[in-house]
Amino acid sequence: SINKGKQVCDSRPSSDDVPIGVHSSNETPIDSQDPDYEGVSIDAHEVRISGAKRSRSKTSTIWNDFDEVVINGIKKGKCKYCSALFSISGGGSTSSMRRHKCLTRFANKKQTTLSFKSETTSDVTKKLMEIGSNIDAQAIRELIAKLVATGKHAFSIVDNCWFRFILRLGFPNWVPVSRTTVKRDVMKLYEDEKKKLLLVFKGVEKIALTTDMWTSNQQLGYLALTAHFIDKDWKMQQRIINFTEVEPPHTGLVLANVIAKHLAEWEIKKKIISITVDNASSNDVLVRKLKENMEKSGINLYHGGKFFHVRCCAHILNIMVQDGLSAIKDEIISIREAVKYIKVSPSRLHGFAAAARELDLSTSKKLVLDVPTRWNSTYFMLERALLYKDAFARYSMEDPGLVWLLGPEDWEKIAVICDFLQVFYSVSTLFSGSSYATTNLYFLEIWRVQAILQEKVESEGGFMKAMAVKMKEKFDKYWKSCNLIMIIASILDPRVKLTLSEFVFSRIYQSREEREEQMQMVKQSLQDVYQ
Repeated sequence: SINKGKQVCDSRPSSDDVPIGVHSSNETPIDSQDPDYEGVSIDAHEVRISGAKRSRSKTSTIWNDFDEVVINGIKKGKCKYCSALFSISGGGSTSSMRRHKCLTRFANKKQTTLSFKSETTSDVTKKLMEIGSNIDAQAIRELIAKLVATGKHAFSIVDNCWFRFILRLGFPNWVPVSRTTVKRDVMKLYEDEKKKLLLVFKGVEKIALTTDMWTSNQQLGYLALTAHFIDKDWKMQQRIINFTEVEPPHTGLVLANVIAKHLAEWEIKKKIISITVDNASSNDVLVRKLKENMEKSGINLYHGGKFFHVRCCAHILNIMVQDGLSAIKDEIISIREAVKYIKVSPSRLHGFAAAARELDLSTSKKLVLDVPTRWNSTYFMLERALLYKDAFARYSMEDPGLVWLLGPEDWEKIAVICDFLQVFYSVSTLFSGSSYATTNLYFLEIWRVQAILQEKVESEGGFMKAMAVKMKEKFDKYWKSCNLIMIIASILDPRVKLTLSEFVFSRIYQSREEREEQMQMVKQSLQDVYQ
């Protein structure tokens, strides 16, 4: 009964106590459509006669999976896996038992199985798929380790009674494992995958790195290091090769030593052609010290290290837009506080939604609270607040506590800024892509940013011009320090080539001498790469 199953769960049973074949009162048994199916045996008076003397021997292979029992003087066939009962005809026919689904799930070792094609499926997992119910304990443990690792589950998931119930339902002979065993399996899985990646790296000629620091809620600093490369099939690949806790201080020298240690561990120090970092001052020190470390080790950097330091374009855009948004910081603070005030209380959210519906506004889109250090989240907050600008005013009539209100002129200002920021958001999204090449897109998108900034500086007035001027100053500062490899990649794009590059330079650089100097430097770098 289902109550028995509930008691099993509540008492956290051992593996031998988990009921297989328990049905709730409203469930349909596996073979209830079969006219000879009689359900699961719960009769205390059943008598097993499989070992009793028979009038004739049973030659059918079906009796490998069924026992003959007598219940109230009537012979029945009882499934060894789920205890389901089937009538036996007077002539001894077993056709109804052969249709039983347990034979497909557990007993039929020669059944055909679906072929799952996957480059990442291990040999042991493929073996499990092929052999069906012939359980391979090591294969199941490997799958559990992958479930825990990829699903971000706790090791204690294997102690859950229903997790064990599911495994026993599919694999009756499964012996549960402890959380300690799963932890060892996960670490073994990591070591196995690391060995595979080391073999892959041996066949790779050049590797580009990206790295960044991240701080957890516990104020612990972590450094992520990602390797980007082209494999033997000319497919772009990326792998997170390290995610390491770094003790303070997080200076450029400390981070450079940590990265150098990891590169030596992966045996790829000689294959590094570049490292992409954000524009923090400590990263300038990091790159310089890492170059010195590699040169002291006798490593000849790719083209003398000319292309080694790559600045993150998405981070440059973030710095530019953050500077621009400072021109409307008062309006942003008012919207942020208003959104925070409403979202902190379910009753306020309900009241705000009611106010929006009174104005025939759709409530399918929710208010967004930004992360001040990420400009794109601020953009989302402003865009969403603009949709509900009238709802803010309507709700303030019901709740006097909402005091952060904007006037019509302020909302017009927000609307203009959202249109302006849409360009930067699309460029930032393009730069942040990870499933396609982005280097060749850099040159044209930077020109697009420069063009709109120049237009706003020359044609706009008031707050919009002040905002554009601040952003243009940051653009001019970082543009000249951008890596030449970006421009070279754009030139190799057949849509751009040298002709379009010269045209873009003519728009970015007003001075003819500066334009020609920059173009000559690009041509020389292009020749250095391919000579």
